[in-house]
Amino acid sequence: MNLLFSSDSLLNEAGGQSQAIFDLSDELKKKKISHGIYTSKNNGLNQMNYNLFNEIKNKDLIHNFGIWSMFHIYNYYLAKRNKKPLIISPLGMMEPWPLSQKKIKKYLAYSIYQKKILDNCDFIHATSKMEADNLLKLGIKSKIEFIPHGTNLNYTVPDEKYKFSLSKGRKILLFLSRFDNKKGILELIKQFNKINNKDWMLLISSYENDNYLKAKKEFKDNKNIYFFGKSNLENKKKLYSISDFFVLPSYSENFGLAIMESLSYSCPVLTSSATPWTHLHNSSGLVFNDVKKDLNNSLKNVFALSDHDIIKFKNNCHNDLKDYKWEKISNDYIELYKKTLNKY
Repeated sequence: MNLLFSSDSLLNEAGGQSQAIFDLSDELKKKKISHGIYTSKNNGLNQMNYNLFNEIKNKDLIHNFGIWSMFHIYNYYLAKRNKKPLIISPLGMMEPWPLSQKKIKKYLAYSIYQKKILDNCDFIHATSKMEADNLLKLGIKSKIEFIPHGTNLNYTVPDEKYKFSLSKGRKILLFLSRFDNKKGILELIKQFNKINNKDWMLLISSYENDNYLKAKKEFKDNKNIYFFGKSNLENKKKLYSISDFFVLPSYSENFGLAIMESLSYSCPVLTSSATPWTHLHNSSGLVFNDVKKDLNNSLKNVFALSDHDIIKFKNNCHNDLKDYKWEKISNDYIELYKKTLNKY
């Protein structure tokens, strides 16, 4: 088989979307599965500057990541014109919370073209059971396949000297994700600032967009909130490994790649029930229901944990990822591709 992965953005600022595609690509390379990647915003990677028409024409199957934009409409059109199998990963864009944003615009787009595209592709790929269930509620006709993202376990030894240089002896609560209201980051900063526990610092690593810079200026006097800026791969490894807890208080996540990444470094997680990670509660993390109502108390619960409690959470992290290892997940993707090709 010869596959094409297409996405309208592979910029690092796009968050987990680009990482998920590149990670899947790396795993398929190990299994000698031929594939290419096409994007409209290509990070300056010359190997991706292909003509989409020719790429689709010369591939056996198209796996398109994302919906709504003209890029994805064009993908659908070219796949149908060339009679190529098409799998679509909506990447959480059909979840209730994002659908409630710009509601009228999305309703019109869904009615005019997006429903037709989703109804007429070969499979829709959901990354969590929660996402699959929400897609079913919309009455989409295409078959839905649930395959989560995969990970490899990491055993990075924490650099305690580096940790102390950042935290000055405090425990670290890490936020490492896009600085976007969807992620609950503004509410997190507000509640952390209100509690102002001197034994903990909130370390925020994110791309420095306008909202990031505004918050950094607003909370510059709180020395327990540290705006780290964006992280490269080496920085991410260090930050996950030295942090005592990771926090992602999202209003909506179809998967939450950063949560899985944190667990892979044995860093326990505080997150909301709007993510598909509720099974972590009291095992490798804590889960709360409502961002506005419950985040404050949940932060206090984390701050009240003893060192022994945190170590227990850390020791459970890898076990809670046993169903997400790439060895299994990559085979699930390959089976989906084979099943799709067998329809033709």
